[in-house]
Order: sequence, then C-alpha cells, then structure tokens
Amino acid sequence: FPVTIPQTGNGNYNAATPVEQLLTVTQATNASDYFRTKATGNWNNTATWESSSDNENWISATDTPTSSAKTITILNGHTVTVTASVTADQLTVNAGGKIIVNASQTLTIANGVDSFDMIVFGNVENSGTIASTGAVKFENGGYYKHTRNGGSCIVATWDSNSTCEISGITSTTVSNLSQSFG
Repeated sequence: FPVTIPQTGNGNYNAATPVEQLLTVTQATNASDYFRTKATGNWNNTATWESSSDNENWISATDTPTSSAKTITILNGHTVTVTASVTADQLTVNAGGKIIVNASQTLTIANGVDSFDMIVFGNVENSGTIASTGAVKFENGGYYKHTRNGGSCIVATWDSNSTCEISGITSTTVSNLSQSFG
C-alpha cells in the first residue's frame, strides 16, 4: 500500500514536495501455524500450502508443515505427494482430498494432544512407509490403498464404511493385517 510522508517547512527552509513510496509487507509462516492446501502438489513445496496464525486469515505459506503445526488439512480436490520424508501431527484428509506417499519415503504421524493425530475422510495411497506413534482413524468414506510389495499396513481405527485395499504384492506379505477393519 502507498505511504505519503509530507514535510513541512519553517522560517529557515521551504517544505519539500510530498513523496509517495510503495510499502510492501510480507508475512511469514510460523512452524506452529495452521496449514491447509491451496493446490495439488508436493508436501515439501510451499506453493502447495497456505498458513494462518488464527485459522481465519490465510496467507501463501513461506514454509511447509511439520509436526509443529497446530493442524494440517488436505482439502477436497487436492492431492499432496510426499516426495521427501516428513513428520506430521493433527493431520486431516478431507473427503475428496488425497495423500500419496512415494516409494522410499516415510510419512510419520507424531503423537500429539488430540485423541487422533491423523483423521482420514478422503484417500491415502501408500507406496512407501507410514509410521505412526500417534493414533490414526479412517472415517466413513476414508480409503487406504497399500500399493507396494510387503511393508506394513497402517494401524488405525477403521469406520465400518472405510476401506483398506492391499495391492502390489509380488513376494512379501504385508504386516499389521490382524487389526480390526470396518
């Protein structure tokens, strides 16, 4: 926004012509902000995210979310791909949203203060590893697709209308399949 600073004169000198300068203020993301997607993209790309200190006024993120964030939300219509290992907490995948964990990458769900540290109404596709020290829940319509040979199925609380699909098995079985599925 433009700022005009007038100068007044006195008996010793004349007033200068007012000068108008354009002042640009850039807000920065804090690690503890709320995060939500603003577009489909890679987790480690700031262009995928927007952030807010109050969960009401949003800016383009200048950092990417980690387990320090208050919340992390994948919105309807957005797909976020984990192309570099990351730790998250208070993660929600809305209906119509999706997370893809690439091969050789790990999405770690940290144990935070809420009852569930990752809640899925949308889709999670795992070709890598999802490790969790926190609680995970797949809600009505939540969909997990394990797309790799071997590895571990995510341990979660499964709604009766959620889905766990295992594919990509060629020689090694998937562990953690003895849990109760919806």
